[in-house]
Amino acid sequence: MPAWKIPQAPYRFSSLRRLNFSVGNKEVALQNLAAAARLKPDFAAAYYAASQIYASTNDLQNALAAAALATQYAPQDPLAWYNAGAIAYAAKDYPNAIVALEQALTLQSNYANAAYVLGLAYYDAGRAADSLKVFEALGALDPGQQVVQNAIQNLRAGLSPTATSTPQTR
Repeated sequence: MPAWKIPQAPYRFSSLRRLNFSVGNKEVALQNLAAAARLKPDFAAAYYAASQIYASTNDLQNALAAAALATQYAPQDPLAWYNAGAIAYAAKDYPNAIVALEQALTLQSNYANAAYVLGLAYYDAGRAADSLKVFEALGALDPGQQVVQNAIQNLRAGLSPTATSTPQTR
């Protein structure tokens, strides 16, 4: 009788990652994701999850590297690009944040979270006019969002989109 070898599936390790992460064992969760990536080097979900774990521990260098691999292996996934852009923005790497967030919006034009962070990245990169355009487009997409309306008011008044005191209207 032949001996059957049980196939190793990267998804098994991904499930173990969820379990370990849920009980606060981030290091073992990262080891599970590394094992999944060894079995399936183009397993974008493993890199995405790893980037999230690294970001949660403020290890932005490793988070950026993992997020870049997620975009490499899932280039048509707007979430992968948003994730890469949000992590780059948190790392104050505004040029790369802008590239990633623009790509997320190219893939999904009404991606509000990507547009919001892109507006912030434009402002922090010294591109206030582009920031205002993004926030105005975002305001048109969902006019009821007060945080977006405040950002527009602030930018028109020459302030940061996230300024805590909004300018008085007359």
